[in-house]
Amino acid sequence: MKDIQNEEWLDSLTDDLRKNLSDLNAYVISVICQRVGFIAQSVKEGKTDLKTATEYAAEDIAKIKKEIEKTKKYSQKEINSIFNKVAAANVDFANDFYTYRSMPNIEDYTKNPDLKTIVDDLKKEQEQGVKNLSKTTAIGFTDKHGDFKPVREKYIQVINEAIEAVRLGEQNFYTTVRPLVKELTNSGLRRAEFDNEGKRTYSRRIDSQIEMNVRDGIRELNSRMQEQVGKEFGADGFEISAHAICAPDHQHIQGKQFTKEEFEKENNKLDRKIGELHCKHFKLPIIVGVSKPVYSSKELRDLNNRSNAIVKYRDKEYTRYDASLVQRRYELKIRDARTALKAAEGTRDEEQIAREKTRLRILLADYNRFSKEVGLTKKMERTK
Repeated sequence: MKDIQNEEWLDSLTDDLRKNLSDLNAYVISVICQRVGFIAQSVKEGKTDLKTATEYAAEDIAKIKKEIEKTKKYSQKEINSIFNKVAAANVDFANDFYTYRSMPNIEDYTKNPDLKTIVDDLKKEQEQGVKNLSKTTAIGFTDKHGDFKPVREKYIQVINEAIEAVRLGEQNFYTTVRPLVKELTNSGLRRAEFDNEGKRTYSRRIDSQIEMNVRDGIRELNSRMQEQVGKEFGADGFEISAHAICAPDHQHIQGKQFTKEEFEKENNKLDRKIGELHCKHFKLPIIVGVSKPVYSSKELRDLNNRSNAIVKYRDKEYTRYDASLVQRRYELKIRDARTALKAAEGTRDEEQIAREKTRLRILLADYNRFSKEVGLTKKMERTK
């Protein structure tokens, strides 16, 4: 099996990128919460000579901007590396067919002008999305009503309310600031999208959005490169990739080989086309009658049976595919719980620190137990 056909290899490509962006989310929230913790310490010590939120912002927002810039540069470098790996894997796959056709192999995608254009264009598209991190007025948090505020504006709101709470004393201080901290962690660092008139239309978490965009870019890269090499070596059909946990609507088509005409006919029957709407499948060009399928008919039946198997957890039944979606939600909850713990530690709120440690411990135990009982492999890297 080539890398381009290996589900685990493809899934692992964005792990470092996602963690780096998740770390940025935790860092920005921590900076705000550490300032709240500094104010809390002033309450304990009976100090009243606090600066204004705007004065504190001068120092803290500068640190946040520096970290955003650092994350942007790392992410651009990582995206470049990811796309180079995927391009090389596509070339490795294609060269077997070039050899069969007695054609010279491709040494490197950069040596093929058509392939280089495809890769460079998609790299630029993805890197531009990360470059927009520098527009800090479009990065911020939403409140419980879904209203968006840029980082600096949200920072000043939180710190102003914390300063105002000083006069309430230590216990009441934390009663006041806890809901503010919870809003930050529930929202996560987000990027707002604007229409042509400059009106915000929606916002999405930065770590989730950028990872999703890069994954879509990888699928597009596979599709366009394989289309090009298929033309060059004279492909007359496609093999659809396959993965272990597959949605019901694509089980009948994954891993199968088709002539081009057969594929178009089958794909047009689908409400969710292959490679669209975050579908993880993609089509690989083949020479019908020559290319050996990656999976036998029995192996494909086994994959689909595994996806459809009924599993149970705490008296609730799921298909294993549906259980995999629950597992993804557990992983997100655990990442958020880690951030919430860091936030509580930043505010020096001992009661909340104890609560968040307990919540994280319970979530991790549930995740481990759930994964074991429904027969899914844990992916601890997705919980960090």
